[in-house]
Amino acid sequence: ENPILYLFNIKDQTSSALINSVDFQPGIGLAWSPDGQSIVFSCRVQNTLGLSLCLVNITNSENIRVLVKSEILGASDIVDGATSPSWSSDKQKIVFLSSSTPSSSSLGEKIVSTRDIWLFDFSTNSAKLVFSNNTEGISYIFTPVLLSEENSILFSGREDNFNTLFNYKIDSHQTQNIMFTDNSFDLVDFVLSPDRKSFLVHVPTLENSTQNFIPTLYSMDGHLLKQLNSLTNFQVISWSIQE
Repeated sequence: ENPILYLFNIKDQTSSALINSVDFQPGIGLAWSPDGQSIVFSCRVQNTLGLSLCLVNITNSENIRVLVKSEILGASDIVDGATSPSWSSDKQKIVFLSSSTPSSSSLGEKIVSTRDIWLFDFSTNSAKLVFSNNTEGISYIFTPVLLSEENSILFSGREDNFNTLFNYKIDSHQTQNIMFTDNSFDLVDFVLSPDRKSFLVHVPTLENSTQNFIPTLYSMDGHLLKQLNSLTNFQVISWSIQE
């Protein structure tokens, strides 16, 4: 009932709480800064409704900064607001989702929360909406990642029956489906390579298979590069450079 964000030290096998669960509680999603000194996370701030976007420095965890308040995002429910944050490679911006729940629906109709893509800029200390749910008919938005070099956002969205991957150009407001095949399965979670030139997704070995998935590597323009057959049915969650 009172979730806490912990930092675990692999070397000495110790853990410590980064936030006070009375004033702040972690929500849905977090991300390390490129320099490894800070964590941005979805958070529920005491005496507010919905999820805000918060920042904690691992060496000064007593000073937690609320970057975007839930009321700015129009959160009207406890589960609405900021989720799934991701840093830009230059540490200057954070892209995240803001979810909202429809106020009403027809009797018996399933209520599905909508997700918009927002961008927080440290240079202006402000956030703005950059891509709304159902823009160009794209909904069910997940996993936004900011590509600083292209000033674009890579994200999962649904235009027809299944989720695929889109690249949204912030300056030109153009959206491109970067996967060339008409997939019969959802592409939702992807892992960006450290050089940000390729990404991994989990592809079923057979159409509509729910059991056998293979981590598959694609270039940023959607061309198939390699399948990691030795990791079949393993879930890849991050990708780092070995120093």
